Amino acid sequence: MATITKLKVDELRKELSSRGLDTTGTKPILVKRLEEAIEVEEEENKKKLNGDKKRSRVDSDSIGSVKMNDVEEYKKMSVKELREVATSRGISSTGSKKELVERLCDGADSQNNDSKDDLGVGGECEIEKLVTATKKGAAVFG
Repeated sequence: MATITKLKVDELRKELSSRGLDTTGTKPILVKRLEEAIEVEEEENKKKLNGDKKRSRVDSDSIGSVKMNDVEEYKKMSVKELREVATSRGISSTGSKKELVERLCDGADSQNNDSKDDLGVGGECEIEKLVTATKKGAAVFG
């Protein structure tokens, strides 16, 4: 900290601006501001190094756990049961057990997304448009 007091005002302002802090004031104010900023940085570094390695939670964690439960349930099923579930969902029922589980999990994700659209929650209503093919230069009357 003693080296901070030896810095010139211009150097102090440069250090403060690199940290995104206010650069106005007299030298004692600038020194105090920079010392506080360095203390905060050191505390953050200690937290990172000391094991405060908690991950921030994401809203999709619950979705991921549901997906993992589905995978576990599918892995417990026999190939015959997996094929029956796949055909009931309109998914290809050929391939190994691993492939069937992957397809069913992917199908479950798309069904969750489709169910939102079926309820009208999702995007806007799509209107089907009729396109008439004509020869070049011919008029289309609709």
